[in-house]
Amino acid sequence: MVPATEIQELNGLTCTVIRVRTAGTAASRKIIKFIGTHSWGMLRHLFQERSVQMKLVESILTKNPCYTAGRKITVKGLMLHSVGCNQPKASVFINSWNSPSYDNACVHGFIDANDGTVYQTLPWNHRGWHCGSGSKGSGNNTHIGVEMCEPACIKYTGGSSFTCSDLATARACAERTYQAVVELFAMLCKQYSLNPLADGVVISHKEGHARGIASNHGTRNSLNPAGMGYTMDTFGKRSGDNGRKSFCYTSGYTKIMGTAVPR
Repeated sequence: MVPATEIQELNGLTCTVIRVRTAGTAASRKIIKFIGTHSWGMLRHLFQERSVQMKLVESILTKNPCYTAGRKITVKGLMLHSVGCNQPKASVFINSWNSPSYDNACVHGFIDANDGTVYQTLPWNHRGWHCGSGSKGSGNNTHIGVEMCEPACIKYTGGSSFTCSDLATARACAERTYQAVVELFAMLCKQYSLNPLADGVVISHKEGHARGIASNHGTRNSLNPAGMGYTMDTFGKRSGDNGRKSFCYTSGYTKIMGTAVPR
């Protein structure tokens, strides 16, 4: 199916909007297969029973020094981050980061927590500045980096601690961002012939640091203001009792994957 494309103004941004049906892809089915049975039973059913139309908005950060540097990569994996603050609107980050003076970070995309829209902010094969480096190099050279926006109703109180003033809204944001990332990563796995179950393909910032390809940070792997039980175990590869931990939220903790950091 050819994606539907149109030009729209969204949240003050002039963008190319691409609507893509992805739930029927082999990569998506592999991801869905490993979502698990507990807290995500309802969403697994939703994904399996109907095609989900992802709204992909192209809003490239053409003024950001990372984009103008023009370096390309061979895509070998996908790294998920969280913005690390209570800002659900992707447009806020896009407007701020699309500047020649914003030279400390740049990612390939943002997931809007209010409506689940995926904003593409770099060409997928462009070298981003999203994970820093570690003892074995930098995931910027191999991985696409995507940021998940966070609910406005949470408030960080220091380090990884936060409060939540509206549980229903937080839950809705969690569901939207989860669905959007599953669909986006399925599309990218198909586009770049990646096996989402293979070691090191779908990882978090924290896991990137453990592998020696990302900076350290003091956050846990997840943000779950809603107590929904989404974990890094519920997304990518699971092989019997030795499953690789791979995706989204886990109960009682805070930031999902750590914030974007300089190159």
